[in-house]
Amino acid sequence: PQTPPPRDTKFVAVTVRANGVYLIDADGNRGFTARELPGRLQALAAASAGGNPPVIRIRADANVPYQHVITLMDELKRVNLDKISFDTRAKE
Repeated sequence: PQTPPPRDTKFVAVTVRANGVYLIDADGNRGFTARELPGRLQALAAASAGGNPPVIRIRADANVPYQHVITLMDELKRVNLDKISFDTRAKE
């Protein structure tokens, strides 16, 4: 069995859409492009400096080009937001 995360763990969902738009739930869900992604993630990382960085929950459906998810993961790594999970949903 998987150990549950500590109670004070913060989760931030980042949604990747098929059209290349990204949304961060902690950012009011205002969509932005890959060009804006580095700055948005840097701001998220800076907000957690000195504390526990959040776990990033990546959300993308089957129609999202793989490269959009890889771009997100590369930028997360660059700003040291390296705790990630993928949200999944069982087929109905």
